[in-house]
Parts: sequence; C-alpha cells; structure tokens
Amino acid sequence: MRRYLTSETRPQARYDVCIIGAGAAGISLAQKLRSQGLSVFLAEGGGEEWEDESQAIYQGDVKGDAYFDLETARLRYFGGTTNHWGGMCRPLEELDFEAKTGFPLTAWPITRSDLDPFLNEARKIVEVATFPNDSPLDSSDDLRRVHFVFSPPVRFGEKFRDQFSSDLGIDVVLHANAQDAVIENRRIQSVRFENFQNDSIEVNADAFILACGGIENNRLLLQWNRDHNDGLGNQRGLVGRYWMEHPTQTIGEVVFCEGLTFDDDDTDLPISATRLYLAPTKSFMTENGTLNCRIRLDRTPDMSCTPPGWLARLLGRAPEEPAHLAWLRSSSEQEPVYSNHIALSDALDRFGNPRATLHWRRSEVDRNTFREPALALGQYLADNTKARMRLHDWVLSPETEFSCDGGGHCPGGYHHMGGTRMADSPETGVVDRNAKVFGTENLYCAGSSVFPSGGFCNPTFSIVQLSLRLGDYLANRAAR
Repeated sequence: MRRYLTSETRPQARYDVCIIGAGAAGISLAQKLRSQGLSVFLAEGGGEEWEDESQAIYQGDVKGDAYFDLETARLRYFGGTTNHWGGMCRPLEELDFEAKTGFPLTAWPITRSDLDPFLNEARKIVEVATFPNDSPLDSSDDLRRVHFVFSPPVRFGEKFRDQFSSDLGIDVVLHANAQDAVIENRRIQSVRFENFQNDSIEVNADAFILACGGIENNRLLLQWNRDHNDGLGNQRGLVGRYWMEHPTQTIGEVVFCEGLTFDDDDTDLPISATRLYLAPTKSFMTENGTLNCRIRLDRTPDMSCTPPGWLARLLGRAPEEPAHLAWLRSSSEQEPVYSNHIALSDALDRFGNPRATLHWRRSEVDRNTFREPALALGQYLADNTKARMRLHDWVLSPETEFSCDGGGHCPGGYHHMGGTRMADSPETGVVDRNAKVFGTENLYCAGSSVFPSGGFCNPTFSIVQLSLRLGDYLANRAAR
C-alpha cells in the first residue's frame, strides 16, 4: 500500500527489509524482495510529485571545479531522478570491473559475470531490447564502435505506483525523511522518519538499505557515523571518498567534406550515424595511460552559421565540396581520487541535519582520457576519410582550466558515483561485495554510490542490476 506519513501513521511491528529511498535502486530492490515474499517498508522523503519544500533538502555546496547545483542535479520525489532520466542504457563492460593499468582503485571485488544473471530482468524493468554487440572499427587497433539502447524512458514511480499501491506486503510511505538510527551490537535496530509537519515514526526491520542516491547515501551515512563513532563503514575514514562523475564535454569539431547522412540505420560507415559512439580498445588504454570513455559525433546546426574563414582554417584550405560539421563530444570514466568526496556542511536543513558539500575536481588523467582517444580518432579520419578534426585548446594543453566552450555539456553527466565504494576490506572501501556496510550486520547500500569505478556507461542500468542482485542475496539470507 502507499500513503503519506501523518500523525496517524502506524507502521507494522517489524519488516523484513526497510529501504530508504524510492528511486531506481530502491524501487527495483523493493519489487525484487516482494517477488520473493519479503515484507518491505519503502521510505520516500518526497511526495508523488515535485515539491519545493522537499527539493530544498537537496541544497548543498560545491568546492573545486564548477559543477551543477546540487539541488537541481537530482530529484526528490517518488521515482527519484528517473523522473528526468534520459533513458540511455548499457551494462558496464567486463573491463570496467578490472584494475586498469596504473589505476588499481578502478577494480571491483566482483566481475561482470556476477551481474549477468540479472541482465534480462533489468531489461524488462527499464523496457529495453537486447543490447547489440560492439564491433571493431575497420583499420583501427585503437578504437571500437559501442552501442547504447534507449528506455522509453521508464519513470519508475509511474511504472510501479499501482503495483505497490495494491500490494499489502509493501508499505510505501511518502514524506518519510530518515533522521537518526538506533544501533546496538553492530545492528541497526530502527530508524526514525519525520515528515514536514514534524510527525515521526520509528521503523523496525531485519535489514536496512540506503538507496538515496550517490550524494545522499554518503551524506546520511556520514551523519550516522558522526553520531556513532565512525563504526558504520568509516573505520578508515573512507565514507564519502573517491566520489566520481562522468566528465562530459564538447572537446572539438569534425568537418566532413563528403556526405554525412546521420542515418540511424546506416552502419556501413562508422562515421555516418546519428548516434555514433566510439571507445578506446583495452590495449590503447594500457599503452596511453587512459581510462575508458565514449566519443560521440553530433550533427550541428546548419553550416551557414559557421563564421567566415573558420572552415578554411580548420581544413588548411577552402573546401572543394559541400561540408558537414559535427560536434565531437566525450564522456569519460573518472579516476577514483581520495580528495574528491562528499562531506558534511556546517549548514543545516529544515530538520537540523547537516547538508552535503561536494569536493570535486577533474585531473590530468581525466584530460588525458579526453585527449588521447580523440587524437586517435583524428588520425583515423585523416587516414580513411576526407574529414578533419579540430580539438579545443584546453584539451591539448596540460595544466589549463577545463573549458565548457563549443556548446558542450559541462561538466558532467549528472551521474553521482562512489563514496560508499564496494571493496574486499574496509582498507579500501565502505561496503563488501554484497553491499553490506563494513562494521555492521544488517546495513546495506544500493545504487551507484557503491561503484568503485564508473566506466563510461550511464549508470542506471547497472544500478538496477546491482539492486536485483542485492535483493536476491537478502532473500536467500532471510530463508536460512
């Protein structure tokens, strides 16, 4: 059933699982647990639609590089940020789980084979078809063609609203803002939730899951650690650390002096598709010290808007044939860096809880991951086509400020990853391979905050896979 938290709300005496957060992770996990017969309390801090009062809880500070406003970079109502999700889907690659050469912290304690059993179930949830196979790029050992598929996109709140409303085994409570936790002998005994009128309830469960997103999972766990002597996965001070985005920017332009069809169905030429995505090969990444990334070509507005003389300067001559211009855009895996982190602010929200402060900078590794695959593409175009490429100056110049020029997407993908990273021990992470918080018996994290590294794939599909895997684990554990 689904209801708002009021002074009349009476939760049941105990639930099998309490999930805090009703976005892609929380909703996927809840429906998985219900399919296994477990009772679920699903708490959502917001309502069924956007509310200014709820959204204001997400206000926070950013220190370091320019970044999106934290209040508008995520949504705080039933369905979470899937309410404005673009729908791009692709599972993480096998190499994304490995320690990349020179970057040991990119390794996961699990492999892609641990998520593969949940691929088809995740596909049904986000309503996508089979993923096409990636393919080599002809005459190139450096680049490969990769593919995404697109969800309608599914709005999780809308999709599961009726199902959850009619299911008496799941108690969906809106305006349930998590506050403090009662912890005894390494176990979360209960969590207190409060609405905007200061009515509160206490929920008891056998297991508790933080599924609040890649910023809020960190903020709430830091808040609880402050109250409980850093015993909740923070024995080494790693909660909130190694936070990541997908640096995403326009890095240059490509001019084609032969037909550029931008036809979705034209796959004969890997340079003539509306949505063309290229990525470096594993050997290229090793040889050039880069992480994973995707490069995308996007058609620009009509060439008549191009400044006089610009095209001739780019080509080194006046074009002899009609020209076609495309933006060169890149979205890259970010190096896990200790100094990129979520911290508690001195500023307090309306409940008296500390807000989040994001400390985030891009590094020269991030610039290198933009630059080297793009240079390889430029060489490929020069060798195999009449196209020419120009990279923006900041891409080529180390130690210069990252720019947002050229109509680019600056500075990221709204993809909040890391901070409660998955690891084999508390020396290098916050949760174990089953997403259980180190130092606890029954507290787990769901969502992209557990990512030790992010590859270049949009995270939603992998979030769903991980949530289904966690649901399977919790159901099996409850059956023992």
